[in-house]
Amino acid sequence: YDGGNVQISTNDGESWEVIAPSGGYPADSVTGLDGEPGYYGDSGGWVQATFDLGNFSGEDVRFRFRFGADSVVDNYEGWYFDDVELTDTGGSLLSDDLESGMNNWNDAPQIFNMSLHFEGDYRIIVSPFTFAFVNGSDDRDDMVGRALDWLRAASAADDVGVKFLEIESATNENSTIEFSSIIKNYGSEDQAAFDVEARVIDSDGNELWSETRVVGPLQSGDEETLDWEWNSENPMEVTIIVETLKEDENHRNNEKDENIEVVMICIPDILTFNDHKEGEPGDDIMFDLIINNEASGTDVFDIEMTGSASSWGQIANQMELKSNESRDLELALKIDDDTEYGDYDLTIIVTASDGTVDELELLVTVTDNPVNYEVEIELDPTNIESIAGEDVEFTVTIYNNGDEQDTFDLASSGDGETWVTFDEDEVTIGADGEATVSGLISIPTDAEDGNTYIDISATSRNDQSAYDEKTIKVIVEE
Repeated sequence: YDGGNVQISTNDGESWEVIAPSGGYPADSVTGLDGEPGYYGDSGGWVQATFDLGNFSGEDVRFRFRFGADSVVDNYEGWYFDDVELTDTGGSLLSDDLESGMNNWNDAPQIFNMSLHFEGDYRIIVSPFTFAFVNGSDDRDDMVGRALDWLRAASAADDVGVKFLEIESATNENSTIEFSSIIKNYGSEDQAAFDVEARVIDSDGNELWSETRVVGPLQSGDEETLDWEWNSENPMEVTIIVETLKEDENHRNNEKDENIEVVMICIPDILTFNDHKEGEPGDDIMFDLIINNEASGTDVFDIEMTGSASSWGQIANQMELKSNESRDLELALKIDDDTEYGDYDLTIIVTASDGTVDELELLVTVTDNPVNYEVEIELDPTNIESIAGEDVEFTVTIYNNGDEQDTFDLASSGDGETWVTFDEDEVTIGADGEATVSGLISIPTDAEDGNTYIDISATSRNDQSAYDEKTIKVIVEE
């Protein structure tokens, strides 16, 4: 709504043309400039701009800086410019730092026309607008502050409002969001204590939180700072509002608001049961990976591999997971035939949508004598006769026939896989050792008569190809 642009005239100021900086203006249309393009908002500091004047070569020209504002919000400072230089291929033609004087500029008073529409009895005070040359931010702030204070104080005797609202902390979900406000007595009369309310509403206008504080008494021109805290919940877009609740002569400054996004905290997680594999040149090896999304909402993860073993296989480069969803991945690697013996590193990097990273470091040892992993199981009994609604016990004996200690995962599959529970479904056994685990088959009450086959398996975590499976036959009778 408010902004400024730079203009040029080739006819001694009778008409003016907007010239654009390299890259163009931030806004294609500014209300206060009658729809012309220009700068707007808060630049956050000095911005350097360059204008190409090649189309005006050989012309006698004038420049002007045009600023325009609408009538809605009147507490902005305006537009500052400094250090103007005109150059050509031969060097500088004009250079003015503006601190040394203003001989190159016309500071004659400008005439502004204004239309006022009102009903009732009002006191109208009009102050001249001034273009000022200042040498520092302290002078600037003092000048602007005194001018705005005078205008506001002169316009109303009874006037309190919100001068400032700022978000002080990160706006993450399930966190304490801090914000502060400055409440000011803009009027010419001292004010007794009055209420100020802070509230948070969602995008549908529903109030999520509110708190009321007492401010004052405040003498004319005095301010008071209020610090607020709101405990956020799920990610969403909300509006934070601070409002003075006192009835006064000027409602335009009673409220300030800030739109913020309560941001989801991304929590990617990647893990594996065995981060070290061994193999010979030319061997195929497999890592079983699990990727979890532990955030409160759906997220998209980017996945990449780095390290000396990263060229031995491929992995999905992107994955979308819902909240608390997990995905199993089999990372198949083939060791190159000409690979030398030794250790080769592999890092799996999972990056969430906000840049949060989780890494999993793996190691592949290439050797002429890789560790052998092997497993065998026995079931007792292998044939069961029972009736619907009954529980039947069985045992699984696991033999570690491998060269080293290993952990084995027990699982059931087949038509009756949901009937089975184990006392424990992961068992660690030393080399050449064995262990027996009890299990229970709970036949549903609505199970039909006949034969049901349940597969029981044990899988090595060190080498998922080391696997054994046996079958239990369950005969359901009337």
